[in-house]
Amino acid sequence: MVNTYYPAHQQALEDLLQLFDIEDDRIRDPCIEYWEQLTHATLQSTPASHLHPHAAIFGKLRRLVSLQIKCPDNVRICIKFHASKLKVCSDTRFKTVVVHRNNDGAADTAFRFVSTSATEAQYEASKHLLQNLTQLDTNDMEAVFRAMWIEHTQDSKNLRWLQLSKLFWATSAISDALPNTQFMADCFAQLESIATETSTTNQHDAVIAYRLYLAGHSIHLLNESAELLQHTLALVCTCVHSQESYLRDMACSTLSLLCNGCKHMPVLADSNGVQALLAQMGSLLNSLEPRQIYGIYGAVATVIPASPEPYQQQQIPVLMHTPNEILQSLMKQPRPWHQDTWNMLDTIVQINTRVCVVLGRHYTCQLLAIEQSLVLLYREFAQAEEELLLPTKWRLVKEHVKKLIKTFVGFFKGDENNESWVAAVYPFLEVLVLSPPEETDLGDLMGALISSPFALHLNTTDRRGIFLQAAYHQVFARVYEEIRHDFTSKYAKRPGFFQLVDALIRYAFQEMMALLKENEFSLLVESMLWGIQHPAHEISNKALETCSVFVDRVAELEEEDVQNALYKMYYTSILHAVLCGVTDQDRRTQFDLQSQLLARLLDLVQQGEVYTQLYQPGTFTSNADYVEEFIRQILRELYPTLPQDQIAMVAQGMVGYCDDIVKFRQDLIDFMADFRSSDEFAQGTETLEAEAWEKLTMA
Repeated sequence: MVNTYYPAHQQALEDLLQLFDIEDDRIRDPCIEYWEQLTHATLQSTPASHLHPHAAIFGKLRRLVSLQIKCPDNVRICIKFHASKLKVCSDTRFKTVVVHRNNDGAADTAFRFVSTSATEAQYEASKHLLQNLTQLDTNDMEAVFRAMWIEHTQDSKNLRWLQLSKLFWATSAISDALPNTQFMADCFAQLESIATETSTTNQHDAVIAYRLYLAGHSIHLLNESAELLQHTLALVCTCVHSQESYLRDMACSTLSLLCNGCKHMPVLADSNGVQALLAQMGSLLNSLEPRQIYGIYGAVATVIPASPEPYQQQQIPVLMHTPNEILQSLMKQPRPWHQDTWNMLDTIVQINTRVCVVLGRHYTCQLLAIEQSLVLLYREFAQAEEELLLPTKWRLVKEHVKKLIKTFVGFFKGDENNESWVAAVYPFLEVLVLSPPEETDLGDLMGALISSPFALHLNTTDRRGIFLQAAYHQVFARVYEEIRHDFTSKYAKRPGFFQLVDALIRYAFQEMMALLKENEFSLLVESMLWGIQHPAHEISNKALETCSVFVDRVAELEEEDVQNALYKMYYTSILHAVLCGVTDQDRRTQFDLQSQLLARLLDLVQQGEVYTQLYQPGTFTSNADYVEEFIRQILRELYPTLPQDQIAMVAQGMVGYCDDIVKFRQDLIDFMADFRSSDEFAQGTETLEAEAWEKLTMA
């Protein structure tokens, strides 16, 4: 940061202030970033003596910046005035638009709520600037904001909503930087006064929305004022019944912020707090949108982990009482089901997923509570899915049931002593395998289970073997046959599929060798090599990581005969695939993974750890010679115009430097740099990839 204490720099800062009058974000945004950095640097420097030169500048800045900054998309309320007829605002950024009309038909007001703003990240610098200015001089900032509140709220009949939006956002930005909460308390009092004086319903609702917004961003104040927190909760309970979607959204968003920020406040759990809201959920399930329902249950669930341990298990059944009752009632619904019934089942499953995300392992008791009903319904529909009237709804439910179980399993990573979660998951696994989700399938779930202690807690070795064989035959083999013929179809299944392949190799390598026939095990290796060739880097990266684990697992085997057989069958194929990848100009971002695996493969041979002969008897004297010649052959195909002695030198260098990864990588980079842009290199790479894939698929 340039020293800004000299007079010339002070004048430059004065000039910079004037730029705020230019309504051009291309000018304002860099200015805001600079002021944020300067105020931050001032805060970090020695107080008093260093603050004085900027005091006047910062005072002017406080009076300029607050209402010159645009507020994020999820705060703004837009007003549209029209002469006579109703007109819906067409701003494409609106997620939800609700249009109101006054009784005289003269004015239309468009309100919207967006739960997360696509532009909110742009305002982080603005928020930090306001907070820095507040910390530098709290009294001055409070005086500035009090004056703005008086100016923009004193005439409740002629409110300027765009300016109010900026004011409310700026106020929320400084709220936690204020050491004294009195100013925020006064703001709430002023808003309540405005709400009672507004003459139209739509403007009254707008003020209510702003009260909710400010409350959600005034956690410091609400933690000090149980009365205001209780009042806000009552407002939330009222607004969730509103006919306006934006107001219901704002209520749900505020409730989430309150439950996260004030979870230790007793008022949240009393009869007038979230319990009052839960008591209404039965009637609200049909009127609220699904995302609003998930938001409410997720928010209320946040309060439970803050309770003492003995009370948590008592509160979960209270929280889930209504969804569990509805699930029981669905068992009695006459078949075939219609859309509303399917929607309700899907809502119940997603409520459980949202609560599971919050409760983690504590969710076990709830999963056990719904297990019988949900598993019975799943099995019934899986066995009769050809006769269902709404198969698309059934497909959606299957995806969400899998997501629920996968979310739950994700909380059990260590060697858990409590096996109750395994008992809760197993029945779901049986029915999911019976009819897996069509879009994403079960690869990710099976991979998560294999990498968790789930299989370890199965009662017997036979039961674990049955589980692993089911993972292979009913998921891996079936999905691989669906996706292996090209790189595009059924793409949503591919990430999960490679999670399963990785888990089988990483956590059940020797068991899979014992359980599978040779050709079945070879399919696992083939899938890895196919994955390395995949154009989607998220998939090929995973395949490279899995292949690296595979090489390590083979090297760790104690039975030399088994190890030799694996090297004999797979070493050259893996080396071929990796060498193709490391010389592919379209895979430069994967160079670290590829070069690490390539060096590892070569080092195994160079150090004499591959005891079996990789070559035909009588053709070479050692594996190192064979591998070096193999590399030369590949490079000749890639670079047909390159002198043979240079190719020989490169191949020799690869084998020679494989134990020094830094030197190994640098030599590769130096060698390929001269050919990255040549047509021969590009054409050679494509030819090699095609030939490599043909050889792998014909093997």
